[in-house]
Amino acid sequence: MAMPWLTAFKKLGHRFKKRRVVSTFLLVWLYYLKKLWEKGERSVQPQTLLIVRFDLIGDYLLFRNLLKPIREKYPNYRITLCGNSVFKDLAENLDRDCVDEFIWIDRRRFLKDKAYHYNILTRLYAAGYETAFQPTYSRELYGDLLVYASQAPVRVGVAGDYANQTRKQRLVSDAFYTRLLQTDPAPMFEFYRNKKIIEAFTGLSASPVRPELVIPNLKEVELPAGDYAVLVPGASHRQKRWRFFYKAAQDLKDRYGLQLVFVGRGKEDQKAIDEAIRQAEVKASYNLCNQTTLLQLAQILKNACLVLANDTAAVHMAAAVGAPTVCISIGAHAYRFNHYPAEMGRNIEFVFPQEIEALLQSGEFQSYQSRYNNELDINSISLSRVLQAVEKVRSRATQAD
Repeated sequence: MAMPWLTAFKKLGHRFKKRRVVSTFLLVWLYYLKKLWEKGERSVQPQTLLIVRFDLIGDYLLFRNLLKPIREKYPNYRITLCGNSVFKDLAENLDRDCVDEFIWIDRRRFLKDKAYHYNILTRLYAAGYETAFQPTYSRELYGDLLVYASQAPVRVGVAGDYANQTRKQRLVSDAFYTRLLQTDPAPMFEFYRNKKIIEAFTGLSASPVRPELVIPNLKEVELPAGDYAVLVPGASHRQKRWRFFYKAAQDLKDRYGLQLVFVGRGKEDQKAIDEAIRQAEVKASYNLCNQTTLLQLAQILKNACLVLANDTAAVHMAAAVGAPTVCISIGAHAYRFNHYPAEMGRNIEFVFPQEIEALLQSGEFQSYQSRYNNELDINSISLSRVLQAVEKVRSRATQAD
């Protein structure tokens, strides 16, 4: 079978930045795919569509409402979502009206276990999808490989940016697709970006105006009887963890009389929560770290009178259920992810280091989205600024009631 990108790949040599990508993943993947091809042609199943979302929970929350226009465009297609297993609970409970089948991938295992990722590639190849589509703007190699493994006659991706791959790497991965969608490169909020991508794919106007979660009533979720605030002291990286959550917890307890609910997932989040509870010298009303499903977490956020969080998926989930929210953010990806346009009607405030606040004041904030990393100190954000933001969202919530 012809591989039109092979020449470009050979020229690349060792230029992929992470040697592990080439030595333990890409070369092994190519070997396994060659084995699949040697088994002979498999039949392509008409009216089948594979959608690949290999990114994280927050990314999916800013995309999932756009599954509906895809279903409307392809009402008679069998649609399969191949995604990161971290958002399995959410998708399988809320998105079955748009998706016929789910294929879940444990991302960490996929990157380390050769037999496991060979089984995934085999399944995608054997299914014989007619069309494979990855709607991710900042594509990474692994999602590209999943699309290519399907060997669907039509493989659609997004030209996108170079946040997760260099231009030289993209000489290879762009050739995995039969069509790359060109979208407006102007900075914009990620939900709007996803909307434009889906409109380019379907040729139809996409109707959703904001990310939303409609949560069924879950009787098994035990919630505080009175008003409560949800606190999320954890984050995916140390530089995103604001260390003064314990002071904020004390203030929310003393000033507003709120009960405190701590949520998170994983050992690092548990450490951050335990430290906040210890330093605050207040007993948490509820410590639910590692004790909730995503669906349960959404209901907890929905019923909160305040959500105070670092820059995590919980922020986007809180916004999607309409909870008053304050996000403490270092400002990476600021305009792209830490920015909900006013017309979405979400009661959310972002608190950034002064360097990002200066961009807001100067009108340069919009262009900041292209700077994917920074070395700013999240702990330069003062408690007083966070409490001012809390007062703003609580005041707006009271007026809305």
